[in-house]
Amino acid sequence: MDNLVIASTKKTPGITFISNGNLSIKGSSFAEDAISFYQPALHWIEEFAKTSPKEISLTVELEYINTSSTTIVLKILKKLKEKSEGNYKLNLVWKYDPDDEDSFELGDMIQKIIKHPVLMVSVKKD
Repeated sequence: MDNLVIASTKKTPGITFISNGNLSIKGSSFAEDAISFYQPALHWIEEFAKTSPKEISLTVELEYINTSSTTIVLKILKKLKEKSEGNYKLNLVWKYDPDDEDSFELGDMIQKIIKHPVLMVSVKKD
């Protein structure tokens, strides 16, 4: 299976989904069309789940995320959770700036919505 690598821009995060199960979304996310931007990631997850991975680790580190992007990132996390049940171990890491209370609260809310633990990691920005 091919890796999925999408370079970050001012409005979109970098997405790096490696076929060894290490996935990351990093940057800012306020694309005008979040659904179209994240569609390749959703498709990649569907295909990757068919390869019977033993473990997937996703790290999310978003400096800013708008409402439409939040909805689709949540959809990605739900899909990973859904596909993992009885199939593979899922590790989720949410990195946030300790000075950004909204980012922490979003990560905390996500773990409650998807009913899966999320490791909350404080990362001080320069």
